[in-house]
Amino acid sequence: MRMSIRRPTIISPTTHIRSYSFGPFLALILTGCLLSFIAGYINTVCIASLLQASIAGFTGSTSRMTIELAQGNFIKTLHYLFMIISFVSGSFISAALVGGASFRIQRSYGVVLILESFGLAFAFLFEETASNTKGTSIPLLASACLISLTYGLQNGMCTTFSGAVIRTTHMTGILTDIGLVLGQAIFYPRTRKHIWKLKVLLPLYGTFCLGGVSGWFAYKLLLIKSMLLASAIVGILA
Repeated sequence: MRMSIRRPTIISPTTHIRSYSFGPFLALILTGCLLSFIAGYINTVCIASLLQASIAGFTGSTSRMTIELAQGNFIKTLHYLFMIISFVSGSFISAALVGGASFRIQRSYGVVLILESFGLAFAFLFEETASNTKGTSIPLLASACLISLTYGLQNGMCTTFSGAVIRTTHMTGILTDIGLVLGQAIFYPRTRKHIWKLKVLLPLYGTFCLGGVSGWFAYKLLLIKSMLLASAIVGILA
């Protein structure tokens, strides 16, 4: 007798969005917005803290790496290279754990979020060490690499829905998609059926900005301990 194997549940996003359902897809969007908020929060804390650098975009980091390489600053070149490798490693680990691009309830998203939570906690410890040992760059580099790793983990959980890719840490792609959807809808009426994607893209961008503002005030109040707050939120979400 052949045993029937139950296939993982797959969320159909288009149906939920167009029907304004408060079902699983809405829960997914709320989760994505919370992760986007955390990404904006962490990025602002990184800019305001000892790191004094954005971790959300690696185009700038790659350009800085090439500038340092051209100037012969090999130590700083390695600094950016390690950050980039850490981000790629985070995405690699996320792909290995999650196992695909489409959203399935049974996938190991919680494990990825737990790893991200621990990564942020250890990043705090390394940056705290760097602040107590002035002039020591190794703990600061370790903190930057861990945060880059957590961004790779989170961004690796991108979920593809009917051509709309949800990413919560990099806003360049989000803004590009918003412009594409609006431009195509205005000049090519037949593409207006894709307007529903704005219900995903605009909240993600808005919550990233809100997270950035919150991160600034949190850092002013808690200094580097504000990173622990993000770690706790991600841990609870997991």
